[in-house]
Formats: sequence, C-alpha cells, structure tokens
Amino acid sequence: MITGRLIKAARILAGLDVDALAAKAGVEPAALAGLEAAGEGPGIPGEAVFERTRRALEGAGIAFLDDGGVGVMLRSALFDEGLRPEELTAENDD
Repeated sequence: MITGRLIKAARILAGLDVDALAAKAGVEPAALAGLEAAGEGPGIPGEAVFERTRRALEGAGIAFLDDGGVGVMLRSALFDEGLRPEELTAENDD
C-alpha cells in the first residue's frame, strides 16, 4: 500500500521539492502536502491527486516496491544491464 510517507520518501529520493512535484503532477502544492501528511486511511486527499502524484514520481524514475514489503527505489537501480558486448575487454573481465 502506498502511503503519504512513501510519497514523501519518493519525492525526496527523486530530488524534488513539494512545488516541483506538484507542478509535474498537475496538482496544488497544498494538496500534495496534505497527501504526504495524511499518512494512510481516511483523510487522504482525493484519488486523482494520489494517482497524478504517483504517475509523476514514476516518470521521475521512482519504483514503488510491492513484493510483500513497503518501500521505494530509483528505477535505474532495478535494471543493471551490465556491460554491452562491445564494452568487454581483458581489463574488465571479472
């Protein structure tokens, strides 16, 4: 479950302040601040604010983890493609 705390953690991880993320998501900064402060359950701003914010964070490279745990990470850390064949040399042979 994505909570307000995870939204805030994701925003910080993405290097965005409230105003920048609100602009990317097309929501009011006050609505985003309310989402982050609400935590979870009753009181969370509307579903549209939540969905727009989630999509904006995912567009900024954030992945929400839902493998039985709770967390966020930068998407680039998920996909380490390693070296391409043309980059292989005797020096980088492990």
